[in-house]
Amino acid sequence: TTSRRVPPLRESENIVVDVPLSRESISYSWLTPAWFEEGDAALDLAATWIYRRLAERLDPESYRSISVGQTSYGHSGRFTISVRAEEDVDAPSFLEEMDGAVRALQDAALPQPDFEALLESHRMTLQVTRDRPLSRASHLAGTGSTGRFWSVEENLERFGHLTADELRRVVQRWLPLDRRVRVHQNFFRFANRDGNVR
Repeated sequence: TTSRRVPPLRESENIVVDVPLSRESISYSWLTPAWFEEGDAALDLAATWIYRRLAERLDPESYRSISVGQTSYGHSGRFTISVRAEEDVDAPSFLEEMDGAVRALQDAALPQPDFEALLESHRMTLQVTRDRPLSRASHLAGTGSTGRFWSVEENLERFGHLTADELRRVVQRWLPLDRRVRVHQNFFRFANRDGNVR
């Protein structure tokens, strides 16, 4: 499959970028399956679950935003977890909870009621956005990067066979904590506007 042509990381890469911004951020990224490949749909569910866990467990006064998502393209995908801190908050302080969210999905399958609720929320979201003009335009625009037209019906089918055990296996395979890219946007008052990578 297409994703097999994407070379996996052999170890983690940690990148620090000094930026003249008062709000730091920390993010994880992994290479993941392409759109509609095996594992792609499960990672959509994983993104929603990890986002909700972080939103519940992080101090709401410590962060400005949380972003978690599986972005799928025609040749590969990218899974990203990102937290932007409030002013005077050290972004790496979020690492323990970020690691814990991923590890929780790796260590044990979700209880069946929780998994079914997660799956149903995705189905409802897809159905609600079905007829929105802006959603249709966005899906048409994405055809160039994915190589195929986005269909609500076909998308719903992607989730039909998923199980809690499969979700756990996919997260174990594609989101290893010892093989990911970590980027820390570190506040440094005198950094270049575009950032200094170190």
